[in-house]
Amino acid sequence: TVNEILPKALVVIDKFHVIQYAQMALNRVRVDFKNKLKQADKKQFHKDKWLLQSNKEDLSEDNLKARDLILEQSDTLMTAYWLKEMIRDLYKFTDKRQAYEWFYQIEKTIPKDKEFVEFRKLMKTYNACKNEIFNYFDARYTNAYTESVNNQIKKVEKQGAGYSFEVLRGKCLFGIQQSKKPKFGKKGFRKVGD
Repeated sequence: TVNEILPKALVVIDKFHVIQYAQMALNRVRVDFKNKLKQADKKQFHKDKWLLQSNKEDLSEDNLKARDLILEQSDTLMTAYWLKEMIRDLYKFTDKRQAYEWFYQIEKTIPKDKEFVEFRKLMKTYNACKNEIFNYFDARYTNAYTESVNNQIKKVEKQGAGYSFEVLRGKCLFGIQQSKKPKFGKKGFRKVGD
């Protein structure tokens, strides 16, 4: 493990992944709820996944109304949605002790009903790596930049299926934008658009 090789390193689990698991638990509850509906009733849940997984503060007034109409259809779905939002709200705290208290509040809020088994599993996972999750409040590190660079590299790799490692590395190091094809003119090569 990292702690064996780098015993003094502060290991921080990225908040993106913590929230992503909460999104997945909510989605499981959402899918189970929808599967119990008749086909005709499912039509009123247009864009339900997007509405429920979007950050509440990013939704427009109309989208908030649409979200609320969906949540009113099921107490289970509503509880699952607000559990997901409580997990997101964990990262609004600046004080580690307050974040711990909020975490325990989330844990107490999860109903014992079978519909919330995904959230109970989730909390078990969170508790297994609680130190690494809460290290974020000591050093607010994320790997967002690394994820972004990796996505750019994947795009370049996809564009040039079959690039050798050296070509892929060169393209990534010296510029991700493709250069325009040179065009031959009277004075030799020139760039298109010159």
